[in-house]
Amino acid sequence: EALGWLSNALPMLTSLNFLFNIGKSKLFQVANGEDAELSLMVSPILRNRNSPRPVDISCIANFHHLRNLAIHGLHLNGRYPFLFEFSNLRTLDFYNLGRLKWDLSILVNMPNLEKLTCISAYFLTGSLSDTRVLRETLKELGLSHCTEIDGNLKELADFPMLRAISLHGCKNIVGDIRHIRSGDFQCIESMGLPASV
Repeated sequence: EALGWLSNALPMLTSLNFLFNIGKSKLFQVANGEDAELSLMVSPILRNRNSPRPVDISCIANFHHLRNLAIHGLHLNGRYPFLFEFSNLRTLDFYNLGRLKWDLSILVNMPNLEKLTCISAYFLTGSLSDTRVLRETLKELGLSHCTEIDGNLKELADFPMLRAISLHGCKNIVGDIRHIRSGDFQCIESMGLPASV
């Protein structure tokens, strides 16, 4: 309810940080997203009368001017498309969001993204080639322990602004650093690679 009030009262807000330490608590549950894992669904029938009503976070979509969105430790279940509909977004930072299902191809909705950090997103799918829609803007890419994404490191070689890459634990990313040529990764300052590269 407070989030809904906030989205109506402050629609011009440009930065939103949800840093939950209570995400795994039974006292706080987020409403299921689309295509939710059935065995983990929040069911109003199974809730006892002391359990709080699941929180609907879709009102986040009302913050049309968001430039920074960080969500940590919130247990999500399924797809929440409204989290990826911010054309002004510059920074997207997700960490440990349970069973949030999304695909890198949705980055096309965020053409101004400069920093993408997604850690321990075991239900993130797609390919590094999907990040090419951000070729002109992306400065930092962190997809650590996103085990379902694939692609070749060379897909990022010609990003003119890219300074930092972290792909630790992304077992399906391939490439050979011996094939990096002069002119590749021109602005890179930091590179963390999986064992498969």
